Amino acid sequence: MVSSGFSGQAKYQAEMLNLSDVRVSFVRHPISDATPQEMVSKAEESWSAASTAIASNDVPEAPAWVTGSSQGCAT
Repeated sequence: MVSSGFSGQAKYQAEMLNLSDVRVSFVRHPISDATPQEMVSKAEESWSAASTAIASNDVPEAPAWVTGSSQGCAT
């Protein structure tokens, strides 16, 4: 799981490590200043997307709130 604010860096690192096909799940950014309730909401949203991706053979598109280009990244 990657904070959506770092999706571009995750894509770059995956390419450099020859892991562009690895699925990545995102947590809505920012995280560090979130309230406890916001963290619960972010965790629930991320868990739902990650569990759906794990159960599927398809690579889902990244959510619209994920910043940067996320080719090869999912959920």
